[in-house]
Amino acid sequence: MSNKGLSMKIIESRISECPKELDGLYEDLLKKIENNIANSDLAKDKPVIGFHYDTIKSFILIKGLKYLYSRLAELQGLNYLVQDLAKKTHLQLANTCLDYLSIRKIGTMFSEKQIKSLSQFFFLDYTIENWFTHAIKAEKDEHGEEINWPSQDVLDIWVRTFQVQDRDAKDYPKEGISLLYIAAEYGLPRLAESICRSDKQQVATSTKIGPKRQKITEKEKGFRKTNDCRVDITEEQSTVINRKDKEGNIPLHLAALKGHLEIVKILKRRGAEIHTTNAKHCTAFLLAAAHGHIEVVKFLYEHGADLHTPDNNNWNPLISASYNGHIEVAKFLYGNGADADIHTANNNGRTPLYAASCNGHIEVAKFLYGNGADADIHTANNNGRTPLYAASCNGQIEVVKFLYENGADLHTTDNDGWTPLISASYKGHIEVVKFLYEHEADIHTANNNGWTPLHTASYKGHIEVVKFLSGISEVYALDTDNNGRTAFFFAAMRGHNELLRLLYTKYPSSLHIKDNYNATPLFAASRNGRVEIVKFLLNADHTYINSKDCFGRTWICWAKRSRNSQLVDLIYQHADTVGLQIEEDNASAKHALVLYDSTSAWCHVCTLSILNGSDYYKCGICDSGNFCICLECFKFGVKCQSASHTYELSNSKGSVGV
Repeated sequence: MSNKGLSMKIIESRISECPKELDGLYEDLLKKIENNIANSDLAKDKPVIGFHYDTIKSFILIKGLKYLYSRLAELQGLNYLVQDLAKKTHLQLANTCLDYLSIRKIGTMFSEKQIKSLSQFFFLDYTIENWFTHAIKAEKDEHGEEINWPSQDVLDIWVRTFQVQDRDAKDYPKEGISLLYIAAEYGLPRLAESICRSDKQQVATSTKIGPKRQKITEKEKGFRKTNDCRVDITEEQSTVINRKDKEGNIPLHLAALKGHLEIVKILKRRGAEIHTTNAKHCTAFLLAAAHGHIEVVKFLYEHGADLHTPDNNNWNPLISASYNGHIEVAKFLYGNGADADIHTANNNGRTPLYAASCNGHIEVAKFLYGNGADADIHTANNNGRTPLYAASCNGQIEVVKFLYENGADLHTTDNDGWTPLISASYKGHIEVVKFLYEHEADIHTANNNGWTPLHTASYKGHIEVVKFLSGISEVYALDTDNNGRTAFFFAAMRGHNELLRLLYTKYPSSLHIKDNYNATPLFAASRNGRVEIVKFLLNADHTYINSKDCFGRTWICWAKRSRNSQLVDLIYQHADTVGLQIEEDNASAKHALVLYDSTSAWCHVCTLSILNGSDYYKCGICDSGNFCICLECFKFGVKCQSASHTYELSNSKGSVGV
């Protein structure tokens, strides 16, 4: 690159001459580009970079431009001439990308669904990935008027290209996106003003481009907007300003959501309707409040926005701001009439105090409590959970302390019998567990499943919590749940090796306790392929190696069915050691077990996972209505905790484990 521009013919020539040395050439070219960036003469205002889309090899397009793009950020810290170069490079790259995306042939291929043919356009990949970023940077660098902004047709092609290529991107362009939405979401006031300037949506689409792109073919005319043309959409200004996207948002929603005050002012001045709601019934005011944009909140309120309008789930601005910890917004809302909402609950039964407690926003919780929400300290949501429960469950120790000091009940249970202590143990929040215990929370209380705090901590593998609880003298680790299972059983089932050893050291008799289905912890480990735990249990005691469960199977049969080769090897090694005759299990060839997976539903009889999408039977009474039985266990005749209960056929699609 030099002040005379970069000759792509030279690049093409060198690529052709040295096909075996492309990598070296690539590195050499990049070094030259880098060295010349700082030395380029900008006085003549010539293009910083120019290239011809249909002659550059994909090698250069993919590697060279992406490298150059990564270097632009570094240039921002250099002298003003180089900074200006970086800014103009973004402009040139944006326009070149947009020129390329406007090629009629690309649009034709989309309309004719010749998607596979797009592979011939080497620069398309870079274009759809980067034009947007280049354009936004150029706009923010005050080069927006020189950007050859795309027509709606070109924007639609960009969106469809993303969809066709199934790209995984954070800012995936939404179908129906327009320039005004882009301006609103990304805070581009000059672009927004340009669009809103007259009664029609008009945006300049001309710019100085490389000489090779100034010759537009006849085929391209009419499809793309070129020199001195304007995107001219025959919609009245108010319609453009208040047009909804597929999610029901108008541009004002996006600007408020992102906190772009200047854009909000432009849109309001041009006729944006403040009270418009999107598909979720969110107003722009609600979105601004939920995301803590206090200046936008104040502006919209001063221009008539309603403080109380909730979304479809009855989240009003005060609940939303409290949930996200936006103290200034909460104070503003309360001081301007939202005090009436301080006891209002959303559709899940969450009050503002509950919402703040849930996420540990101590300052918001204190503010609400001091301004009338003290009456809500015992108010439970639809699941029977109080603010203290919510704070305990999420490990918010400061909020837990504050609520307790102000009279919150440590013993209140939710609809499924979970106390704050059981919940904190399940989540592994050791500081909360210690605080609750030290303030007389009951360590023996079990939930509707019969799980104590020790059960839940063992089930989830929280060894620090288990150490603490098992060290309390009055904790009885041999307590069983509704299905006859101890904390030790769950450690074996889930494969928590270190935790299991800890419990065994303190309570060795746990090894022999059978559940309601005649299975010991050795069965639970064998069924789920837990090699190290099976090895430990066998070394600890050989007494029950020949026992059978309610299915008439030994642990060896289950181990073989797990199809874990290491576990199978361990079986035969152990059999040789103790002189054990291994019985064949015909079922092992018929059924492949689905080992326990916490993301799926699991059978409360055999403890194995139920394959996603598979049918199973469910008891609506036992274990708070979550007692599941896989088809194999059900066909065998195994029931839940009561033979009188009835079952419904369910499907595990979308189900998750406890």
